[in-house]
Amino acid sequence: LSTEAEQARWCAKGLPRDRASLENGAIMMSSKRWNLIIDPQNQGSVWIKHKEAERKLQVTRMGHAKMI
Repeated sequence: LSTEAEQARWCAKGLPRDRASLENGAIMMSSKRWNLIIDPQNQGSVWIKHKEAERKLQVTRMGHAKMI
């Protein structure tokens, strides 16, 4: 689902180099819809924030007052 060059770019933006993280990154990059992230160590969240920073990503939480 991804090349070594793509994986290197992801790692440069904060994705850990372990197999599970790279597989999850490949799934996220090839997905056509929004992905659910269960990320107890915040590694995936940090990666997405760095990867999407130039697109001015805004992050919110389900408990935010305007989400209810």
